[in-house]
Amino acid sequence: MDDYSQLKNSEAEKLVRAKIRALKENGHLPNGYAKIITERYPQITKDMVYNATKGKSASDMVQNAIIELATENKAIEKLKKLDAILNAEK
Repeated sequence: MDDYSQLKNSEAEKLVRAKIRALKENGHLPNGYAKIITERYPQITKDMVYNATKGKSASDMVQNAIIELATENKAIEKLKKLDAILNAEK
């Protein structure tokens, strides 16, 4: 794990925006991710989500919603792989 303790707040925020953009670019968000987030959090608009995944400034709430969804998506993908392995054994 990287040591981020030496980063200034503005540098850390730039890094957060870049990593959220990378989540989208690397396929860690499910199809329809903006719709899923806006259904869970009605105060968040699709434009807010899209702006965040393009690396633009976003509120903590939007960033946290994206991170939460990516985490869930990763767990679901693991379950699908496990099911495929277990079903292949049958």
